[in-house]
Amino acid sequence: MALKKITQTGKYDAMITDAMIDESDDKFKLILKCETEDEYFIYYNMYYSSTVISSGKNAGKTLWESNTETLKSLGIEEGLLKNIRPAINTGLPVNITVDYDYYTDKAGNEKEVLKCKWINPPLTTVNIDDSDFDSLMAKVGMKLKTAPTSTNKTPNPF
Repeated sequence: MALKKITQTGKYDAMITDAMIDESDDKFKLILKCETEDEYFIYYNMYYSSTVISSGKNAGKTLWESNTETLKSLGIEEGLLKNIRPAINTGLPVNITVDYDYYTDKAGNEKEVLKCKWINPPLTTVNIDDSDFDSLMAKVGMKLKTAPTSTNKTPNPF
């Protein structure tokens, strides 16, 4: 059965099934093919260059540095391009976000295109008991607080 292109916005669980490179003079693009279990696909583009990111959580990093971190987070050893194919061959699950991107073309016309905007490690859920939760909160520097007791003696009119 032939794969169908994703045509709706949303979050999808997928597998990276292929990787390609598109080169130009001063940069290149890594293209990751993401396929869902129900046989839909979309491509995610990662641009590599020495351009420094000016805002957001990756501000101050180059596109190369940011993409290397993204690949590491997806489970690709050291975030190196040479390690993508072995990771794909062993199975590389991801969570993707598909949404519209808006731009103005060279003729000045407003355009929209559906694209894979974000790629993240797969979402997982875990069952934890209270002691595990306390430990988890301690790792991020938070403490659980008990609900404050009211000293207000005014009766609630409702």
